[in-house]
Amino acid sequence: MIHLNETPDDSRSPGVSPRFSVQVVFTQDFPSMRETFEAERQIKGWSRAKKRALIDGTFDLLPELA
Repeated sequence: MIHLNETPDDSRSPGVSPRFSVQVVFTQDFPSMRETFEAERQIKGWSRAKKRALIDGTFDLLPELA
């Protein structure tokens, strides 16, 4: 997950190389930063297949891939 409100559009975060391109494949709004970080931590622990189902929007597969 990318926290879009953390840096201005015209700045580059320290440690991010311009050699690497980034593509946003999934976004979701959360009411608070705490909930955002909790969801990010949960998704980071998921398998590649479960993350792919989330990106593809096949939410019905998520319980099966747990």
